Amino acid sequence: MTTAQVAGLSTAQLASFNTANLAALTTSQLAVLSTAQVAGLTTANMAGLNTTTVAALSTTQVGVLKTTQIAALTTTGLQALTTTQVKALTTAQVAGLSTSTLTNLTTSQIGAIETTDIQVLKTSQLAGLTTTNLQALSTVQVQALTTAQVAGLTTTALSGLTTTQIGAIETTDVAVLKTAQLAGLSTTNLQALSTVQVQALTTALRPVQLQRPKLPPCLAIARPSCLT
Repeated sequence: MTTAQVAGLSTAQLASFNTANLAALTTSQLAVLSTAQVAGLTTANMAGLNTTTVAALSTTQVGVLKTTQIAALTTTGLQALTTTQVKALTTAQVAGLSTSTLTNLTTSQIGAIETTDIQVLKTSQLAGLTTTNLQALSTVQVQALTTAQVAGLTTTALSGLTTTQIGAIETTDVAVLKTAQLAGLSTTNLQALSTVQVQALTTALRPVQLQRPKLPPCLAIARPSCLT
């Protein structure tokens, strides 16, 4: 088929293509597919896309995919998305990703998610990420997390962050951490908090090992009776 013929296919005609037909499309043929044609692909079509076909989709074409279409991609198909394609995902697409889809992304793909898209992730989506997924977040992405997202992190998720990521959490977000979240942090994690971050914690929440020990009144004023 010529590119003109491919471009002239109705959404129903393209959707009727089997896996072999879709896989046979060249990058030139894929390039002429309209957003309507791409948006009209069935979940069965999406599941049948090979890695070459997925990687050949333009950012404009990727931007019109429905969350059900993205979810229908096989793990290898999903991981074939380039970082440029991942960056092209809209906030609505990212917000609609299932937990399993998110966890199947590679570390490079996780690191490519735009900060504006990171901010729309639900706490349930963040909670479903593996330690490897979480540690793939850049410091800029960690700083982009909202206070609600940080407050909703499980103790497992929070303790799984690297020391660099812990140090990147904004002070306004540190201030909303619960005692259970702090209690789950390792000594290494706690020591990664900057003095500014520690100051952002309320006295009640400040970890004991990070608080300045109080001297008995007698020592505070160097009273001789303390020495006897």
